[in-house]
Amino acid sequence: MKLAGPLCKTVIHPKSIPVIPAHGKKQRGESVPDNPKVDIIGKDGTIRNIRVYSNEVLWDGKQQRQLIYHDITELQKGEEALKHQNKTSATLWIVH
Repeated sequence: MKLAGPLCKTVIHPKSIPVIPAHGKKQRGESVPDNPKVDIIGKDGTIRNIRVYSNEVLWDGKQQRQLIYHDITELQKGEEALKHQNKTSATLWIVH
């Protein structure tokens, strides 16, 4: 799925496509996850992790949906490194 606007040079990663229909579910009052994480593939092939924030706003007298895309790739890399470090530290304590 291609995106429009500022992210037009990216595509949704196949594993994230099931997250996209949540907008319609939210409008129908169904339960959907708040601020879903979506993986996108950049033009150069890199995968970025994006958190999507949405809000209903009134714009020019019309109800609109405001979307904010927050790149959390580096945050997730840091969390994974910290988890790995904690596992390594725990292993060292058990061995000694």
